[in-house]
Amino acid sequence: MPETRTVRLLRTLLATHLDWHGSRLDFLARFILAVLQVRSVNLARLAPVLSSRAKPSSNYIRLQRFMRSFAMDQSDIARTVGDLLPAQQPWVL
Repeated sequence: MPETRTVRLLRTLLATHLDWHGSRLDFLARFILAVLQVRSVNLARLAPVLSSRAKPSSNYIRLQRFMRSFAMDQSDIARTVGDLLPAQQPWVL
């Protein structure tokens, strides 16, 4: 489970780039940290580490719902990733 302080810092950083509701930013911060922790985008593997307050099955449903119903503007995401990368190129993703 990502540390609350780390989630808070990442959420604040994301808020400077994305004009999203706070709960969406919180979820995205937790999602990013969970992906880095488990090194997978498999929702079943992410669910147990997403949040310690909820059951893994609830987290799994939350992940599914987010992926299914929230439309992310790809240009906003690309701009955010570009802004967060080091200025020195070349970049390797």
